[in-house]
Amino acid sequence: MSGNNTLRQAANLLKKNEKEAARQLLISFLKENPNSADAWWLLSYTVNKKEQQIDCLKRALSLNPAHGRAQTRLSSLKNKLSPKTRTPSPKKKQKISSGIIAIVAVVFCLGIVGIGYFGFSIMNATKAEPLPVAPQVLLPTNTPRPPQSLPPTWTPTPRATVVKLPTMTPYGTTDNGTEPFGFINSTATPSVSYGYIPGAPTATPLGTDITDHNYIAGEKAYAEGDYEKAVSLMSKAIKANPELAPAYKARAYANVSLNNFELGIEDYNKALSIMPDFATAFVGRGQAHYHLGNAEQAFEDVHQGLSIDPSQILGYIVLTKYYYFYIGDSENALHQLNVALSIDPNLSSLLEFRGTVLLDLERYVECISSTTEAINLNAEEWSAFETRAICHMLSGSYSEAIADYDIFFKYDSSRAGAWYNYGIAKRNKADFPGAIEAYSRALELDPAYAEAYINRGNVHRILKHYDEALSDYNAALELREIPLAYIKRGTVYVALEKNNEAIADLEKGLSLYPINANAYCQLARAYFGVERYEDSLDAAALSDELDPECGGTELLEVQARSNYALGNLDEAFSYVDKALKNYNFYKDGYYYRGIFNEELGKKEDAIDDFELFLLVTKRKRGFDDKIADVKARLARLKQ
Repeated sequence: MSGNNTLRQAANLLKKNEKEAARQLLISFLKENPNSADAWWLLSYTVNKKEQQIDCLKRALSLNPAHGRAQTRLSSLKNKLSPKTRTPSPKKKQKISSGIIAIVAVVFCLGIVGIGYFGFSIMNATKAEPLPVAPQVLLPTNTPRPPQSLPPTWTPTPRATVVKLPTMTPYGTTDNGTEPFGFINSTATPSVSYGYIPGAPTATPLGTDITDHNYIAGEKAYAEGDYEKAVSLMSKAIKANPELAPAYKARAYANVSLNNFELGIEDYNKALSIMPDFATAFVGRGQAHYHLGNAEQAFEDVHQGLSIDPSQILGYIVLTKYYYFYIGDSENALHQLNVALSIDPNLSSLLEFRGTVLLDLERYVECISSTTEAINLNAEEWSAFETRAICHMLSGSYSEAIADYDIFFKYDSSRAGAWYNYGIAKRNKADFPGAIEAYSRALELDPAYAEAYINRGNVHRILKHYDEALSDYNAALELREIPLAYIKRGTVYVALEKNNEAIADLEKGLSLYPINANAYCQLARAYFGVERYEDSLDAAALSDELDPECGGTELLEVQARSNYALGNLDEAFSYVDKALKNYNFYKDGYYYRGIFNEELGKKEDAIDDFELFLLVTKRKRGFDDKIADVKARLARLKQ
């Protein structure tokens, strides 16, 4: 069954209120497709506790910050404030769909407070280009996740969303009811202290006094990475001495390294039956249970082992994964990592992973420091270059991010999310050809990467390559219904003065995601273009409520000219006057204010404005018609 069919089947089960069947179907699907934002969104409808629903939605949005339906549902679950309402203009009748206005009123607070951020990415792609493009491991593994977004900027200066590092999914979930990420009903006490004092010597490994030649050879084989040989040699040592607990532990290590977790657990059980206080065996068994998805048992075993010997570094590593992947507690995960690194500060993989956790906590400077330490210790710790690149991007250091990605791609150029982030960095450095190339590489690797289509389309739009931009937005919409793709395609239609097409796209996008200020800016322009002046003013008012800085002079001009067309001269004058006060480079403002002053009978003021207009447009191209009109008006006014 294809992924889409599975999700469709789950949705149909939910419609029939068969939540449990839908939940089981989605959990099975997520085992194979942990980065499906749609699946996590649907899963939120199958669980009963509000906290669990929020966990699912957060996971969906971490994978796709612009997932409109997940954003809307999360907002409704978390919004405890009374929504602001807007009193529509008395002139408004049926124009901007009343349904859209109603939704906007409900979510204005959220839109203003910040839902738009991870609206960074793509409202099914959203806003803001540097945040990793950003999910993806065990200790460490890289696999980025997608997302995007663009700022409400009149002049195309979109910011795409950075795809964050892979949000690591637990190593499997069992078929006996254990639920994925964040649903573990843990009785564990957070931040348990095991008494290890940083700098204290670690325990001497058991078995250093064993003289059995098979045991010694097995240890060597394990150290060399020959795990099958290690299993064979330890089996011979056990046959010679069935009560040799360290040999069972050593064979268990090798089996776990071969992913034979059940066999490893059997050996750990045997070792503990011989030596009940064998701390290393407890911790190792905890690791094996973790890999099987038995999170609670893993925690209990590791806790028991560390309470006996708090220097067991593997125990802190397992706890790191437990807190980070299962509980979603990055602070506690960081604490465990720091303890592990206090035991051995030279583990580059742990330093890289600490960088990932710090990234998750938005502590970017520390993330850069930790990943730099990892790289200094081991230049081959190539995943650290990607983690550091993302932290650089989120810190606004795009040149440094590009340099890190250039190194990372020498090791791994197969990650679509990494190329997507690279494109974001390139675009923020105004390397538009480089950004297009990077987004294209992402799409070669993942032809279903809708966000890459949208952000490549945004770059084409900046370059006024409108045909290419439309092609990219169309491709994104063929993949799925994405609000931002509709809105950005509508923006291109506005630039092409295809106002009816623009209106259709912008209204569609807003019906799916009604808190995008830039969409209302563009819609105001499109309505003005077809002489729907009241609708234009209503759309502009909604844009102003969401983001007063969104439209700049263009929106103020639209508001001024719409009011002028409706005979509201005082309001028309106030808007263009505001534009001139806020943006003194706004040359057209003198032209329009001169006209409004003339209409209002302010002859001298009109003359001043028209003469200023001629002064600021002297030898400027593109103003010929207005210059001719101004000269004619001045001749008349000076008679």
